[in-house]
Amino acid sequence: MITEKECDVIIGWHPTSSRAYAVRPQAKTLYTFRQSPPKNNQLIGIWFEQDFRLRHLDQLLPNKNRPG
Repeated sequence: MITEKECDVIIGWHPTSSRAYAVRPQAKTLYTFRQSPPKNNQLIGIWFEQDFRLRHLDQLLPNKNRPG
């Protein structure tokens, strides 16, 4: 398990879509992103991939107001 004490950010790459994702580490061993909303419309605990898509390196700067 990777924690915020061991690293500042986790970068992931999806080879099929050629997209990179940036996640601030939490007490998790698996990070799963959804591309579409669940059929039951649940929003709590759902991580949507567009919220973590890495578009600019400025996204990696510390920001206390940013989720994830």
